[in-house]
Amino acid sequence: MRRPGNRSATRTRMRRVLVVLGFAACFLTATELVVQTWARYSRTPYETYDRSAGTPALVPGVYESGHGPPFVVNESGFAGPPLSSSKEGLWRIVTIGDSCTVAEGSDSYPAVLQKHLENRSTEGRHYEVVNAAISGLDSQQALKRLVSKVPSLEPKVVTIYLGWNDLMKFAPRSQSREVIFSDLWRSIDRLWTVRGLRKLMFFHIRPRLESP
Repeated sequence: MRRPGNRSATRTRMRRVLVVLGFAACFLTATELVVQTWARYSRTPYETYDRSAGTPALVPGVYESGHGPPFVVNESGFAGPPLSSSKEGLWRIVTIGDSCTVAEGSDSYPAVLQKHLENRSTEGRHYEVVNAAISGLDSQQALKRLVSKVPSLEPKVVTIYLGWNDLMKFAPRSQSREVIFSDLWRSIDRLWTVRGLRKLMFFHIRPRLESP
């Protein structure tokens, strides 16, 4: 039989544990909100967040890139010159991707493809390559951008090229249904704080620990 003093001490310890857990939950929630807000809205001058599409978006304008020609965003919100106003004989190609595709400047593969196709233009047909990529997109965001921005362009061809953002933001094994607690791991992967820690590891910590 427990003494009253022991029961009182147990309840005191339980209250302390609950208070600590409550503070920890509040701290983690606040951290997640701060990181999420920072990741969405504290971006480069030419980027913003499109809440309706659920993806980053480009702000029209001409921006200094710091390592080459200016980065141009047309009035439609795509990297590169204005879209063609004439649809007669237009063969439009839309490229979706991340920094591997948007590649500020004339060295991006959409820009090279445009120059190549211009030499193949014939009477009654001209080509236009629309660079709809944004740096940092993962496959989920690329799919959202594809659905929200591309259909109205009425392209003949759509290309998708993504680098390693999925690997950096998501644990590969957690995406499999065969892994125990896979739903829990996928939920953790969606946290912006976890994504931020992974990016910190990939870009800043890992290069210092391992030689290229």
